[in-house]
Amino acid sequence: MSTPSPSAAPVATPAWVDTVRRRYLSGDASVFVLYRNIYDRILMDGKFVELEQYLFRSLLEGKKKRVLSHSIASGTSALAGRAFDAEAEPLEGIEQALMHESGTAVVIHYAGSLFPAGDPGMMTMHDRQAIAKLHRWSLSPQIGDSDNVVFLLVESLTELNAQILSNPRIATVEIPMPGQAERETTIRMADSSLHADQVTRLAQQASGLRLVQLFGLLGNDANAQAPNDAEREALIQELIAGTEDAEARAKQLTKLTSGQTNEQIRHLLQPGSKAPAKGNNAFEEIAALLRTRKRELVTQECFGLIEFVEPKMGLEGVGGMTMVKAELAAIAAAVRSGTVARIPMGILVVGPMGSGKTFVTKAFVREAGIPAVMLKNIRSKWVGATESNLEKVLAMVKAMGPIALIIDEGDRSLGGEGDEDGGTSSRVTARLKEFMSDTDNRGQVLFIMMTNRPDKLDADMKRPGRFDTKIPLFFPENGAERANIVRVILKRFGKAVEPLSQQEQDDGADEAWMEAALEDTEFSNAELEALTLLSIDLAERGDGRLTREVFLQAAVDYMPTRDTLMIEYMELLAISEASRRSLLPEKFKHRTTDELHAEMKRVRAQLRL
Repeated sequence: MSTPSPSAAPVATPAWVDTVRRRYLSGDASVFVLYRNIYDRILMDGKFVELEQYLFRSLLEGKKKRVLSHSIASGTSALAGRAFDAEAEPLEGIEQALMHESGTAVVIHYAGSLFPAGDPGMMTMHDRQAIAKLHRWSLSPQIGDSDNVVFLLVESLTELNAQILSNPRIATVEIPMPGQAERETTIRMADSSLHADQVTRLAQQASGLRLVQLFGLLGNDANAQAPNDAEREALIQELIAGTEDAEARAKQLTKLTSGQTNEQIRHLLQPGSKAPAKGNNAFEEIAALLRTRKRELVTQECFGLIEFVEPKMGLEGVGGMTMVKAELAAIAAAVRSGTVARIPMGILVVGPMGSGKTFVTKAFVREAGIPAVMLKNIRSKWVGATESNLEKVLAMVKAMGPIALIIDEGDRSLGGEGDEDGGTSSRVTARLKEFMSDTDNRGQVLFIMMTNRPDKLDADMKRPGRFDTKIPLFFPENGAERANIVRVILKRFGKAVEPLSQQEQDDGADEAWMEAALEDTEFSNAELEALTLLSIDLAERGDGRLTREVFLQAAVDYMPTRDTLMIEYMELLAISEASRRSLLPEKFKHRTTDELHAEMKRVRAQLRL
């Protein structure tokens, strides 16, 4: 990667550096674990430097006689002072230097490989000895009194042995993902032609990216170009031929589309069309491609643990649910305006299967105008990997805020009770609760969890301060609501039932025939969608016309499959979880707590729960 111009605006010293300096000078610790964004580059004197070089130049150079760097991959080397004895066992040699020399600093890379997490009984003797050595270093007065310091670099704390992390003499310091100011500085260095408002907008869209990634996407780095750059540039010039500043834009877009196929490039520049793009704004193209590449990079970095959600319609696409939509619309307005005090820490969406929880949630996210990711399966069979996966996801979404983190089927995603899985579920739940209750995340990370069995969730997780708003969803109450939902679904698929013919009207057919046909069906939202799709299919099998007769034929033919008793139990759970009585359908609003508990007890007994 090329080096930005030294004339770039100076960057303030990161807060984590001040934390390390303060804790070291106070004698609080001489061993520091630096974690999270350790593989990024850091801006220093108008240049990008690696973390080790930044530590050396900002904290150690001129202050320590000897600075050693150790990696399990490349061995030990000296950044300053005497070189390391190649014949000595690395950790033993480092210990001798720390114990018998003053003014020594050691930077240890991939610390999780040297001091791994896990059950001591399952470790090798070498691993146990390494952990014991580090523990001894942290407690040794010789190291602190001799002005010596050790830095352990690890991406996630879950990679390190718990004995290390519980040691009060070992300080853990997070190196966070780049903030808005750092991203803006990087973008200015990468492209000085951008206006201030463009820099701000790109920096907002780039939340969650490392500086090295951001500069790689926008920077003028000839060495970073892939072998097929010339072919890609020629294709882009062909696609945007005749537009303003086509040649300059083609060069910029060539860098942004590095690694993409011709088909992907065509789709990005000319979605849904093979005709040359005309009059596209150059900055808008850059912004759109930055969003696309960001999603690719973030998804790849999280190992597929999250999936970006791209809803196609907002709350206008949701049929019925008048009070629920009004509540969600108010929250969405608060999110858009940044009114933090009115934004809940989390939203719990509850209701029986088929009540539209996922669809409503996605519609709300689009209404709120914030990016959203769906948490996928973070569980792993390897010890400590599940916790590490969760930490990676939480760190990423915090860096990408404001954002919505959606957890579908929360009771199953968090799953497991007691010690059935070695305590993994308990640790995952505890970490999630800790993160969710952090008030710094209000307005930045909005948790949205969906479940039809809230009784299986940890009771403490559902409290206000974690899930401030609980949205209950139910099946539509009457034929009018069901007909409204059907019409919305038809509109979504670009269809509509043909209006009554003059003959039908003369015969006294009622315009409200659909409401009447669906009045006594008790279909769920999902079943109404299945019915609607069946009517469309029947129409296509005939003459292509979706008439009243075709729809009524589908309504008679469709057979829903359901567990009525379980649905009743899930409805009772949704009533009990609702945060506001006004969100309940009229038939449920006036049930007392005693009546509700009595009904739930009866149904649980019948279900043998």
